[in-house]
Amino acid sequence: MENTNKIKSLLKIDCPKITRVITDYLRNKSKMEKKTRVILGLSGGIDSAVSAHLCKLAGLDLYVCLLPYKPQSWWKDEPNQGKNTELIIKALKIPQNRIISMDISSFVDPLFKNLEAVFNKNKIRFNEPFILTTLQSRERLNLLNFLAEYLDGLVVGTGNISEALLHYRTNFGHLSGDVQPVGNLFKTQIFDMAKYLKIPEKYLQETVPSAELHKGRSGKIFPIKYREADPIMYLYLCKYPEKEVVKEFGFNGKIVRLIFKRVRHKLWLREGEWGYCKFEFFKVSDAFDAREKNLLISNLYKKER
Repeated sequence: MENTNKIKSLLKIDCPKITRVITDYLRNKSKMEKKTRVILGLSGGIDSAVSAHLCKLAGLDLYVCLLPYKPQSWWKDEPNQGKNTELIIKALKIPQNRIISMDISSFVDPLFKNLEAVFNKNKIRFNEPFILTTLQSRERLNLLNFLAEYLDGLVVGTGNISEALLHYRTNFGHLSGDVQPVGNLFKTQIFDMAKYLKIPEKYLQETVPSAELHKGRSGKIFPIKYREADPIMYLYLCKYPEKEVVKEFGFNGKIVRLIFKRVRHKLWLREGEWGYCKFEFFKVSDAFDAREKNLLISNLYKKER
């Protein structure tokens, strides 16, 4: 019981306070850039849902983009994706002229076929599932950036610390953007924020990390949920040794080694993605202050000078 309470306390946050901090950050960024419009890709997932709510609370002019790949087959295989976006649009009362919906297969497929021809001609191995899914992610961001430029707005990134640490994303995909409302939150904390913001219950079903990018791909990184993985990654960033994490908190040794190994191996790949590689934690338990002071922390949410 003691270990359970100790683990739960690691990433506990003051949701009302964090909401104020993030909305202030969004308003300050909007004022600094002299742009009130923000463009967000609404995927049907928890990250974009919370980001959309925070943008609305900040009083920004929110445009949501629904960019499925072959929506008929996509929503047949993943029925919650379409339903979830509808729930958020309804909850936020987003007007029709602020909803941009487009099937991206019309421009992803030709590029995919051209790449396949070039790869085959040059005798380069063509990893069809990987290429198709990463093209989707990148083309979505290309479209969001185009819309932001055309509408004189800012692109809202929807990445979080958990995905960045696990390197579970596409370079210059959804982790990129002009503003990152949930960029300094672990996935566990995003679920807590969703409950506080009263986001529809269907969004609050936690799963193991999964990309859900194409049919037949499980996308599972670890056979554990974020509520178990996040504290371990937090302790890694607080410079805790593997053995101490297992001994002091009672985590499974194999899982700790697996996560430490992946985070350590992928750490260098994240440099430059957001312009920073170290993270600031919203929850700072008094017990860990000494260790946290040793981290080089970059605060995304400080007021712009």
